[in-house]
Amino acid sequence: MKEPAEQDHYEVLDLTPGCSDVEVEAAYERARRQLGPDSLATYALVAPEESRLFLARLEEAYRVLADPEARRAYDLARRFPENARQPPSAPAALPASPVLEPRSAAGPPAGGPREEPTEPPRPVRKAESDLPADAPITGEVLRRIREARGLSLDDLAGRTRISRRYFEAIEQERFAALPVTVYLRGFLISLARELRLDPLRVSRGYLDRVARGSPQDQ
Repeated sequence: MKEPAEQDHYEVLDLTPGCSDVEVEAAYERARRQLGPDSLATYALVAPEESRLFLARLEEAYRVLADPEARRAYDLARRFPENARQPPSAPAALPASPVLEPRSAAGPPAGGPREEPTEPPRPVRKAESDLPADAPITGEVLRRIREARGLSLDDLAGRTRISRRYFEAIEQERFAALPVTVYLRGFLISLARELRLDPLRVSRGYLDRVARGSPQDQ
């Protein structure tokens, strides 16, 4: 088995390239519980210096793999398969069915080819869940986008395996009820992916709001 200093970030968390963000969060939490400073197994079997080295490698691995941009750069540098984290391609569109024009009792018009009937183009309606580039990332904004996507808090909890109470606290900006930054950042990334938003923008914008504080946190 490799020494911690020789392991790549995936090996530190006992993961493989291509794993999901939820798997990264779960692996990190599991490693902290099993081998953190309060773990009985760590206290009995691992020297303090080894424990500190492992925890430093664990935090570094989580910091990189939980950040989409940092993870992509790391995968490229390590020459991991570039398609390991690419979503499956959309199925090819089926060919359009031919438009069948109803027969007329009077028959086709005399002279020239019959023109196919055309439908007027449908107006393009901007989705309510679109997020302008200059819009701040607030709990209220995230709530409106979630509802526009047709998702409930229970839906989010079931998809991400993150407690519903954390999503409630995020939307209501009850900052005192949120976990520490290292966990909150991962929760925000998972939330952004479910809402089809930029994970980096959402996590940075919301964490900046938390750092500034608000009346809800008092």
